[in-house]
Amino acid sequence: MAAVVLLNPPEPAPAPAPEPGPSAPLPSPARRAARAHAARRHAWQDLGAAAVVIVLAQLAAAPLAFWWLDDSFGPIELAMLVAVTHGGMLLGTLWILRRRGAGLADLGCVRPARGYRRTLVLVIPALLVMWLVLMPLASLVRPRELDDQLPIAASAPFWLPVWVAIAGVVGFVEELLFRGLVLRRLATVFAEHGRRGAFVLASLLSSLLFGLLHGFEPGILVVTTTIGLYLAFVTLREGGNLVLVMLVHAAQDSIAFTIRSLS
Repeated sequence: MAAVVLLNPPEPAPAPAPEPGPSAPLPSPARRAARAHAARRHAWQDLGAAAVVIVLAQLAAAPLAFWWLDDSFGPIELAMLVAVTHGGMLLGTLWILRRRGAGLADLGCVRPARGYRRTLVLVIPALLVMWLVLMPLASLVRPRELDDQLPIAASAPFWLPVWVAIAGVVGFVEELLFRGLVLRRLATVFAEHGRRGAFVLASLLSSLLFGLLHGFEPGILVVTTTIGLYLAFVTLREGGNLVLVMLVHAAQDSIAFTIRSLS
């Protein structure tokens, strides 16, 4: 049932179709095919818009990146960079949803079925499982590649709340965009392959795009793509709800930022 929720996200329509019943006959095959075609067309349009949003957000941050090209990022510099890149991606995602008459709830930003407290408890085991998956791949990442991807400067411990806040923003926006919008729209595009096939293809492609956002170095690409696949699986297990993956993503980045800033 979780796969049904994720692979068939609610698509806004000008007028809701009547539920099948004694007075409402089932749609004809031609009408169902027309609806599926319209859904795929809208999905492709949203994916194209999402690609433009990501590229524009990265280009907008390019001047800041070149400004600090020879230096490491402190918490203030990284906060400014995230404000431009992820702020742009968030505004772009909200714009895409508004065009469809949709909102954050349509991407899975709703109260988890088990509640917030129980979901929060699951962050630690979910994070541990992710680390177990990533440990064999950790040797693929070279120190130089890691420094190139995120050159964080050493900072005092009192900056820890800032690192956590940055990680929270990054986790929220990236999960909303990749496991919320992109994964769902790709599942609609690949719907003809069945629910399971659509999810597998959508997970692979959305995770690869997620990996490319974090760098083109082979080691970094493999690790971040694997993280994307794991988070897509967690999203499936959560029935399309994004709260747990957002928390796991934020926790992972908080730990990574803290270790690198204190080392």
